Amino acid sequence: MSGLALSGILVVVQALLANTGMYFLKRAAPAASLDRARELLSEPFFWLGVGLYGLSFLVLIVLVGRERLIFLVPFAMSLHFVISAVIGTLLLGERLNPLLIAGMAVIAVGVVLMALGRPETAP
Repeated sequence: MSGLALSGILVVVQALLANTGMYFLKRAAPAASLDRARELLSEPFFWLGVGLYGLSFLVLIVLVGRERLIFLVPFAMSLHFVISAVIGTLLLGERLNPLLIAGMAVIAVGVVLMALGRPETAP
């Protein structure tokens, strides 16, 4: 497997872990406040969310060592936008409007353009 393919897989894994972690954090704390901090610490979804988000951070550290930031950050963040929209819509009942959908389409075009212009090696 080439370095580019592995980096691509790691970016997707990182985005999925981070957004799944956020989903569980949202489930644990729909109306979190400092007053509810003790209650939140006893919530299993809270710890699952923290664990998944923490694991996504470790994958991100690996990616930072492998890729150029000028490519990595926009590419990874664009995946976060799309994955969070899917999770929000399918699992949380959030609604997408035409402007959000158009924005995601623009992001997708940007990711394709970035991939086409990506330098082959990181410094």
